[in-house]
Amino acid sequence: MSSNFDNLLLTEADGVAEVIINRDDIRNALAPGVRRDLLRCLEALRDSSEVRAIILTGAGKSFSAGGSIKHYKDQPNKSPAEVRVEVDETVKLFQLVPRLDKPIIAAVNGHALGGGCGLAIVCDITLASDRATVGANQAALNMYQEQLGTLKDNMSVTTPFS
Repeated sequence: MSSNFDNLLLTEADGVAEVIINRDDIRNALAPGVRRDLLRCLEALRDSSEVRAIILTGAGKSFSAGGSIKHYKDQPNKSPAEVRVEVDETVKLFQLVPRLDKPIIAAVNGHALGGGCGLAIVCDITLASDRATVGANQAALNMYQEQLGTLKDNMSVTTPFS
């Protein structure tokens, strides 16, 4: 499978694919390019007969800081249709993850905020390091995350790994 992604690193070995969101410069925020790369990558991994499990993590100090606030601030004049496309992409990502028919493990190595928290939650297993910070900060930013409705009903929390 092609590993040609601008915002991700992809390795495969022994039936396990590791997907690293590689945008530490924006704390692995789910900016449009990151979302599109994640969708393309996960759809390709879903269709791969060689991959049996997926590990999802972030480069640097963050798993994912969620939506890119800078992206939204830089584009205040978007039409409702343009905003809808971005929301639909996020919803598609959040719906794709639990429907992959392959276990996907979120390895939360730092901040998992807003949409990043949601992305970790929709994975089959979420492991958090002792450096992890997890939270839904949309209300503090006066934002509504439509995709939160797709989150799993049941979550279990265990002791963090080192």
